[in-house]
Amino acid sequence: MTEFGRPGPVGHAERRRLYGEGDTLVAAKTAAALRNGLTPVLCVGERDRADPEEAARRAGAEAGRLPHGLDGTVVLAHDPRAVAALLDECADRALSVP
Repeated sequence: MTEFGRPGPVGHAERRRLYGEGDTLVAAKTAAALRNGLTPVLCVGERDRADPEEAARRAGAEAGRLPHGLDGTVVLAHDPRAVAALLDECADRALSVP
């Protein structure tokens, strides 16, 4: 991650769920990270399961909420909780194949 500068996670599912951090606050935190020389890692978590096209649409919408005119890199990362749920589903499907 050193090529990205100093990364910092923003919008993680637990913070959204436990602290009520919504899209507006996450966008503001992302902008603050960029203004302060950080590379925000914007966690794009799914509240429910979605097919790949829907997940891509949601990621694009999340990126579209970011303020314009700021310099820097924003890393979009699929939230690990959603990835874990998907892996569990894949494992269940693999176990059910004869």
